[in-house]
Amino acid sequence: MNPTTAASVDAIVCAPDVSRKAERIAARLGIEFRTIGVHAFPDGESLVTIAMRCAHPAIYIDLHRPNPKLMDLLLAADALRDQGAMAITLIAPYLPYMRQDRAFHPGEAVSQRTFGRMIAAHFDRVVTVDPHLHRTARLEYVFDGKSSIVLSAAGAMAMHARSQGCDREALVMGPDEESLPMATAVAAALGAEAAVATKQRLGDRTIRMALPDGLKIRGRHVIIVDDIVSSGATLANLVSALNEGDARIIDIYVTHALCDAVAVMGLHAAGARSVITSDTVEHATNGISMEREIARALVQPLEMRP
Repeated sequence: MNPTTAASVDAIVCAPDVSRKAERIAARLGIEFRTIGVHAFPDGESLVTIAMRCAHPAIYIDLHRPNPKLMDLLLAADALRDQGAMAITLIAPYLPYMRQDRAFHPGEAVSQRTFGRMIAAHFDRVVTVDPHLHRTARLEYVFDGKSSIVLSAAGAMAMHARSQGCDREALVMGPDEESLPMATAVAAALGAEAAVATKQRLGDRTIRMALPDGLKIRGRHVIIVDDIVSSGATLANLVSALNEGDARIIDIYVTHALCDAVAVMGLHAAGARSVITSDTVEHATNGISMEREIARALVQPLEMRP
């Protein structure tokens, strides 16, 4: 991106753990970059410092394992407001607390709603990647109507898969119906076929992945795509099912890596050639950068909504 392109924010601030990513995005846009100072008191409280006067700052944060980070985030936003910020953008490539969008049992907190209201009270816009929404149609509904920009890693996945020899003869598979939009988008970029599996529950702890009837698997390069990997159990079952169908190569592409090394080992043991994730969450499997897409999003005009 040409650094002279006008951004809708005039500075990016971040915590030290994501400073390299945030600094590169700021450089793409030709805007100021600062890190947030956080001092931890012996009792666990934080003193947050960010000395910066600007009208439209953005805060970049990795919200994987969010609880220790959320208070620092809100304090940083308030510090910027106190210094004259008129509108603040939150850049959170991974959004937590999206799964609990209703109370499934009496007394459960609806964490998506609580998290959304908290963020909406401090930020004017949210930029994120492939949020894990189920029954919520639009991200604006989570943030009380505040502006949001939802990016997808599908294009970057397709580009990486093509560089690894994937072509029009490949099959792009999602593990369930919720993954169909991503599978369709990646397949369209490759000019390939898309399909999704279904889960068959054989017992309390036993799941088998069922492939669509008549789907040709034998000898094909299969790309599995999904938005999140945590335990890896569902994807491992899908890999096993594809191996039973004599797939030639199986590669896995995921936006958010929330798993540990054991889960990745399990995917390889099941028969996956590779596990590639985007850099929305720092992980050993990162192979896709979303920095360019985030920078482009910040060029979009900032819509102020009450």
